[in-house]
Amino acid sequence: TTAKDRIYRFERYMREHGVPVSLENIECSQEEVYQRCKEAAELGKRVIISTCPVRLEDEEGEPAQTDGGHAMTVTGLTDDGRIEVSSWGEKYYISPEDTDYAAPEKNRAGNAYIRLQSVWFKEEDEKETY
Repeated sequence: TTAKDRIYRFERYMREHGVPVSLENIECSQEEVYQRCKEAAELGKRVIISTCPVRLEDEEGEPAQTDGGHAMTVTGLTDDGRIEVSSWGEKYYISPEDTDYAAPEKNRAGNAYIRLQSVWFKEEDEKETY
């Protein structure tokens, strides 16, 4: 699916469940991921982070999952530059400096990425009529 299609599907799903939201892609380089998550949080937005491959760490920095691609909710930021995420209700961490994201051309699959989308929940006066 395209980025635009994913936005459409997410917004439609949430609207059908009575939760009007707006979603937008955050264009940034791998080096900007942490800062862009911080900026979105300061604006009161939630962030969805998508990675391929998935490189999740536990609290001690040990590998917890290294598999395909996955989208997760950003739940916090650490002082050491890691991004706290929720994956199926479990707490993990992502290091944007991971070599797969820093040099995606060197990844075995050759198409590694780390992407962000911001989500904000609309207020009553912003809700659209469908």
